[in-house]
Amino acid sequence: MTRTRFYPRIVVATLSLVATFFIVAPVFSATLSERLAGSILLQVESKGEAWYVDPIQKERWYLGRPADAFAVMRKQGLGMTDKNLLKIPRGDSSDSGDAVFSKRFYGRILLQVEEHGEAWYVYPKDGRRYFLGRPDDAFHMMRKLGLGITDVNLATIVIAENSAAVIVVPLPTPADVGTPTSAQPSVGASPILSPAPIIVAPPIVSPPSSAPSSGSTGGGSLQQAPLPPESPPVSSPIPPSPPASLLTTIRADILALVNGERRASGLAELVVHDAVNAAAQRLTDDMVARNYFTTTTPEGLGGKELLKEAGYEARAMGILIAGGPEDAATAFGLWNASENSKALIQKSDYEDMGVGMTVGGDSRNIWVVFFASSQVKYEQQITVALADMDAMRQAMLTRVNQERSTNGGLPALVINPLLNESAQKKSEDMFTRDYFAHESPDGVTPHQLITSTGYPARISAENLAKEPKTVDEVMTGWMNSPGHRANILFDGIEEAGFGLKLGRNASGFHIFWTQHFGKR
Repeated sequence: MTRTRFYPRIVVATLSLVATFFIVAPVFSATLSERLAGSILLQVESKGEAWYVDPIQKERWYLGRPADAFAVMRKQGLGMTDKNLLKIPRGDSSDSGDAVFSKRFYGRILLQVEEHGEAWYVYPKDGRRYFLGRPDDAFHMMRKLGLGITDVNLATIVIAENSAAVIVVPLPTPADVGTPTSAQPSVGASPILSPAPIIVAPPIVSPPSSAPSSGSTGGGSLQQAPLPPESPPVSSPIPPSPPASLLTTIRADILALVNGERRASGLAELVVHDAVNAAAQRLTDDMVARNYFTTTTPEGLGGKELLKEAGYEARAMGILIAGGPEDAATAFGLWNASENSKALIQKSDYEDMGVGMTVGGDSRNIWVVFFASSQVKYEQQITVALADMDAMRQAMLTRVNQERSTNGGLPALVINPLLNESAQKKSEDMFTRDYFAHESPDGVTPHQLITSTGYPARISAENLAKEPKTVDEVMTGWMNSPGHRANILFDGIEEAGFGLKLGRNASGFHIFWTQHFGKR
C-alpha cells in the first residue's frame, strides 16, 4: 500500500526593467490611458522607471523593483487553465491561436493555474503571450516590448491607489544601521534599515519525503526549464552580509517570535541550525546580488538543494521570504497575518530553522526564513524504533487479533516461524531489488514463496505496505483497504508471519512491510 500526496507551488516571476525604445506622442489623457491599457511603460526622461497600465481600470502600477513587480503580478494576475492558455499563441511560435479569444486578454498577466503558477504577459500589440518565468526572461522580454513615455504624458495616467511608491532611498550610513547591544531575543531589537514598501512572497512548502531527492524539491515540485545560455553563473558577486552580531540578533528575534506562535498552538519549539542559517543567508544574498525575488535561484536550485549545499539533507522544508520590513517584528507580523504563511510557521513537520537577511542596493531589506526537518535524523529515529523484530511481530500479532476479535469475533491467529521467514524474505527481496509487487521480478508468487520455506500451505494470503513508520500506522492503512482488510479478517486462516526491512537502497530510504497468512 502506498499513498502519494501532491502539493501545489506557485512560482511568480519578477521583472527587472532597464530599457527604452519608443516615445509616445502627446494625446489627450483619456485617450492615452485607453490606448496604453495593458502596456509596459518606461519613463525615458527619468531613470527608466517602469510602469504597468492595468487594462481594466486604466491605472498605472509601479514596477521599479523586483518586489514591486512581484506585488503587481499577485494583484493583477488572472488565473487561466491550460486549455484556454493554449488558445493564446506564444511569442516564440508561429501558431495563429484563437484571435477572438486572445483579444479578450490583451495586456493581461495570466497565471497558469493547472501547472505551477507560471506567469505570462499578453502583449497588446501582437496578441501573443510571453513567459515571465525568470528575471532574465522578463528582462529580455521588456527590452523587446517596453514602450517609452515622457514624464508629461505619463503624468496624465492615474497611479493606482495601492501601487508601490517611487522612493529614492540613500544607502544607510553606519550611524543609520547602528550596533545591537545584545544578542538576547527581544522583539524589535533589529535596527531600522529602510523605509521601503513591504512585499511578502507566498510560502514555499516541500512535503515530507521518505526518500532523499536529488535535483528535486519533493512531491509536486516545479520542474525547472533549461538554463538559458545568458543566465549569470552561480558565482556572481555576493553582497556583504550584515555583521555577525546583527544577524545573531535578527535570528534570535525571529526564533523567539516563531516559537511563541508554536507554543500557543501546542507545537514543539524549533531550534536554530547553523546549516539551515547558511542556506537561508545564501538565498537572500543571491537574491540581492542578482536582482530577483523568488525562492528558487535562476539556475533552478530550490530549498532542498540549497540546504544540501550547506550540508543539511532535508526530509521536509518550507520557505518564507519578504522584501522591505524594517525589523524582525515587522517581517514576522506580515507572515503571521497571512493564512498560508502562518500555516507554515505552525507546521508540525519541522524541527530546525534558519534565517537570512541582506540589505539590497536600494536599501531594501530582503528576509528569508527556512524551516526544515532532517532526513538523516528521521531515518535514525525510525531505525531505532523498529530495531526489535520480536517486539514488532508481537505488536503486529496483537493488533491483528484485536481486529479479528472486534470484527466478527474471529479466532486469534498464532505466529508460525516459517511464515515469519517467508514474510521477511519478501520484505528483503523488495528492498534489495527495489520493487513493490506481490509477484517478484522473476515471477515468484506469494504462495510459491510461502511454500518454499517448507510451510505446507493449503491456504495462503499476503499483505504488503511501503513507507508506514509504525505497526499502528501500517495496520490502520491495511484495515482501510478492502482487499487487505479481507485478508486480515479471513476466517479460513489460522497462522501468521510478519516481515520488515528498512534502510537506504538504490532509490532512497524505504520501509517494506509484509504479512503472510496461512492454514496447513
